[in-house]
Order: sequence, then C-alpha cells, then structure tokens
Amino acid sequence: MKNFSYKNILVVEDEDVNFIFINLILTNNHFNVLRACTGKEAVMYVKNNTNIDLILMDIELPELNGWDAILQIKKIDEKLPIIVQTAFNIKEYEVRCYEMGCQAFIAKPYKASDILDIVKKYLK
Repeated sequence: MKNFSYKNILVVEDEDVNFIFINLILTNNHFNVLRACTGKEAVMYVKNNTNIDLILMDIELPELNGWDAILQIKKIDEKLPIIVQTAFNIKEYEVRCYEMGCQAFIAKPYKASDILDIVKKYLK
C-alpha cells in the first residue's frame, strides 16, 4: 500500500459527525488532515499554507459557502485539486462543480471506499 503520510488534505466541513467520519477514513489511511469549518476559514488555510495537496469541500457552509470559497481558492492556486462532497445530490451541483474546475463530485451518504478511491486518484 502506498504511504500517503506526507499528503495534506484540507477537509472543509462544518458538521462534526461528517468530519469525524471523513477524518477517521483519511487518518486510518495515513493522510494528514486539516479542518476548516467555514468557507472563509478554508480560503485562509490556502492563503497561509502552500503544503495542502487536496481539498474536500462541502457546499453548505457558514460565513462563505463552498462555491464562493472554491472561486477564491482557484484564484490563489488554480491547480489545487478540489473534490466537492455534499449532501445535495443535484445534477446542477455536479455540473457546476466541474464548470468551476473541481476534479470530482461525491454526494453524501457515501462509503469510506468511495472517498478513498477519489482521493487516491488525485493524489497519485
């Protein structure tokens, strides 16, 4: 198994239960996990940390929604992989995700293997 312990993933998720689930999946697979609870916090992380390898972005967030956070983050680092993970399994959300330059879209609820497969795909 490939060692991902040097890969930093920013999880942008305001719901503690969802974060705990994602964090458990990622840390058990040797990823370093950072957390932002708001879109504004996510943008600040990206501005202040050049070592983020991938973002898992929720959409419905306080202070600054995921869409607006993605726009700001892409201005800072257009090549930073962003995976939208949301409870809204709406075709328009998926289309918008790709139009904004994100790499993937995954709707909650998902299995641990779903998250791992997508994350590993973009962190080869």
